[in-house]
Amino acid sequence: MERKLGALKNGRVFAYAGVNWVKLDDLNGGALVFSAESLFRREFDTNGKNDFAVSTLNRELNGDFLEALCREGAKKEDFVPLVLDLTSDDGMKDYGATSATIGLLTCERFRKYRALIPNLAAEDYWLLT
Repeated sequence: MERKLGALKNGRVFAYAGVNWVKLDDLNGGALVFSAESLFRREFDTNGKNDFAVSTLNRELNGDFLEALCREGAKKEDFVPLVLDLTSDDGMKDYGATSATIGLLTCERFRKYRALIPNLAAEDYWLLT
């Protein structure tokens, strides 16, 4: 799949494992992608924590959701783990960084790729920090 994504222009929508994705950029020998639609609605963390590394959302994305994508034909090796910087908007580095196969956009990435991200203004969604 990597070669196919490398040929796609940034901003193009493609279908994979039953989900429509938007290619945002080439990254680390693969591609940074964003869901083109709201996939599900849920809390960031059911235990009231604001640390993505230990959040229930992180566990769901990299557990049940990843497994569901694989049941729809995805291959786990198609997903490249990313180091996610958990620095908050105000510069606090309390949570450091974490690694995840499926994560959320940072505020910096949201700003960088905003023109390519579908208009989900009617939907609430989480950013990483």
